Amino acid sequence: MSRKFRYANSTAGPLAKNSQHNFALRQTMMAFASNACCTWIPKNGCSTVRFSIAKANGCVRDLTDINWIHSNNQTFAANTESAFRASYTFAILRCPFSRLYSAFMDKIVNFDIQAWKFHTARGRTTHPHDITFKKFVSELKEMNPPSFDIHWQRQVDFLLFKGYDELFSFEDFPTFSETVKRKIGLDIVDTRPSVGHETSSQSTDTSLESPYNNSALDLLNLGKRGQRPDPKAMFDPEIASVVKGIYKRDLVLYERQFGKSELMDYLE
Repeated sequence: MSRKFRYANSTAGPLAKNSQHNFALRQTMMAFASNACCTWIPKNGCSTVRFSIAKANGCVRDLTDINWIHSNNQTFAANTESAFRASYTFAILRCPFSRLYSAFMDKIVNFDIQAWKFHTARGRTTHPHDITFKKFVSELKEMNPPSFDIHWQRQVDFLLFKGYDELFSFEDFPTFSETVKRKIGLDIVDTRPSVGHETSSQSTDTSLESPYNNSALDLLNLGKRGQRPDPKAMFDPEIASVVKGIYKRDLVLYERQFGKSELMDYLE
């Protein structure tokens, strides 16, 4: 495939000063043995991808080294030439609704540093303990999407190329794992249990009415009881409409690649 960079001509200035192009470059990893270039997108299995490539590149041994990846996000990043010369390019996309739900539950409800940064960015109007999903989404609507934290930044902003050899669906992770193993010999190591992103052991509490109005602290306590709110119940029509507005380009791309079947039912 001929490589065409998505944002290289977004400005007429020097490429070295093109913030969109260089942001996308920083979100890449080169797998040395196969000369493959991966775009990694937060909340789209990125810890698993980063660790798997780091292991393939000979820098980590096993999951006891998992913390190494967090200090080496740019260690294997491509430059423009190496990205252009890559033998194989791929990225993982995710339903924008489920990605935003995951980011909220992981970063806001767990009161990670992103929760406090969001609190500061929005003028400290709502304490992180008290923020609800509905309030979180309404605050996002008032912000400039390119300035979002990377965990809820638009997926299209991460994409270096206009076209990839393969775009995978996070919702079909087994196909991704099997394909990259077959095509470039990359063994995928599932890191979710090691980084605390595994939620399959939690049961879904379907009894919550309007869980999007529950505070982050309430949802944290729910998680401590081994439960989580139903992801689809977190989106009422108003919230869904705002999300569709913010992430329109992500939704269009995802639907074009994979159809509506893997998207939450909010595209009518």
